[in-house]
Amino acid sequence: MRVNDVAARENHLYERSATGAPAQHYDAPKPVVTKVHRNQQNMVADWAREVIALQSAGKITEALALVEARLAVCTDDGRAALLAAKAVVLAARGDLRDALSVATAAREAARLADSQPAMADAGLSLAFVLQMLEEHRRAIDIASECDQIGREYGDESLRFRAQRLLANSYSVIGRHEQAISMLRAVIAHLAADSEGSGLQLYWARLNLLRAEDRQLQASTSEQHVRRLAFRSLYERWHSFADEMSALQLVRLQAIALAKACHVVSELGDDQFALASHEASLPRLYSVGLRSNCAETEYQYGVVLSRLGRFGEARDALQRSIALLDGHGPRILALAWDALSTVFEALDLPYDALSSLKQARHFERQLRDGEALVAATLAEQRVLIDRLSDEWSRLASEDPLTGVANRRAFDRQLAAMTDAVNGDSRAGAAFALAFFDLDRFKLVNDAAGHGVGDTVLKRFAAILSSGRRGNDMVARLGGDEFAILFAGVRAGNLGGILDSLVTSVHSENWAAIDSSLRLTVSAGAVHTDEISASQRTPTSLLRVADERLYEAKRNGRNRAVVGF
Repeated sequence: MRVNDVAARENHLYERSATGAPAQHYDAPKPVVTKVHRNQQNMVADWAREVIALQSAGKITEALALVEARLAVCTDDGRAALLAAKAVVLAARGDLRDALSVATAAREAARLADSQPAMADAGLSLAFVLQMLEEHRRAIDIASECDQIGREYGDESLRFRAQRLLANSYSVIGRHEQAISMLRAVIAHLAADSEGSGLQLYWARLNLLRAEDRQLQASTSEQHVRRLAFRSLYERWHSFADEMSALQLVRLQAIALAKACHVVSELGDDQFALASHEASLPRLYSVGLRSNCAETEYQYGVVLSRLGRFGEARDALQRSIALLDGHGPRILALAWDALSTVFEALDLPYDALSSLKQARHFERQLRDGEALVAATLAEQRVLIDRLSDEWSRLASEDPLTGVANRRAFDRQLAAMTDAVNGDSRAGAAFALAFFDLDRFKLVNDAAGHGVGDTVLKRFAAILSSGRRGNDMVARLGGDEFAILFAGVRAGNLGGILDSLVTSVHSENWAAIDSSLRLTVSAGAVHTDEISASQRTPTSLLRVADERLYEAKRNGRNRAVVGF
């Protein structure tokens, strides 16, 4: 509970107990945000959206310049959201190592700000980078955590962003129906938003087209059925590109055009493919995204070559090669090889041989590069594993005390309850105990919140001391803590809690502040006390909560158990 609510909550429970009404368990309250702090948060969120809007408009340089300018003037509490936006822009530009580094900095800024929503922003940027690195299972784990944070804080925008990332990874790993269903639900919610959902809706629609594209690529339908489906998909990509062009969302338009040109190769109609490329190329050049133009020129040259228009094919392939200057060797090897074939058809053997040598040169680079890439990826995967593990730990950890947070506690309680309900053996049994520092509000009022924080850290250390590996100590909010005792015998529970109560009472609190004299009340329940048909996380929480407040009513500085 929040420290300011302790006295009011105790009085309320005492009044209820006089009538015989049972004490009720209260979930940890959501953080209170002052008006000034909320205005600062809103301003930083607007800045982050500006950065992403510039990136979506294809203005990568401007986006990075803006985020640097905003970082120079924002408060420490706002750095996480801006760094997360910067990581997304860097990833979109292809600077994945820098993006990983910035996403890590965003996570650290969120930790220092003690903000779970900011931690989720940082997590989503890390998940996006992991997707670009084809680390989809890691991305799914992190995006799922972010979705849960959004659920707990009632942040629908955060949840929709997390679900878009989840759907992207589900689609890539072949869970097509799950991805498509999730994206359709997100789009329905965003489209119904009367305030306007902005870029999120357009990105969600693009994600849905991509997911349906992947599903179609993986399908085993008959050839004529596939071609009809690809033609429909091609038209939808083009329609989306036209809509994005009207909205001046250049990056989305470019992605859609490139996808349309890729889909057309599946239609088996070279004349139609030719017309598509000829219609798309001027618009791609107007967008100015070099790699999209280069790949489409290559595809255009291949189609022209198949149609016997070798002079035009030569020109298209040469334009592609010029645009690819400085790019990776894979597509350059393909383009030079295709150009060599065209020169042969034009009866230009010297040019054909020269182009073939270039193709072999880039193929050798590719082979040499693949060995380097493999080594780099191995090194990168170690970094990714470390960052992902750290993020998962921090997302489940109370930043003040270092013990588990409410979300991790709820997840573990549910898992342990499922386990004991499915296994009647003694080893699956466990106990749940609540702990609440007595009159902790007076500590903050008399000595200040700095002293209060130090007390909470020391209290967490006392609760953690002597715990076994499968036990979990968690801070649920304010001065309310809990322990899940795995595999403990019901008859031993009272002695364990009495020992903890005594440890708190005998602790040298005066070393922190001379005025401090602290005690703790505790209430606990063992799974053996409740039949399997009635045993749920909610029933266990209720009984432990009732016993905690029985301890307080009976004079505090004690534990109440059922055995």
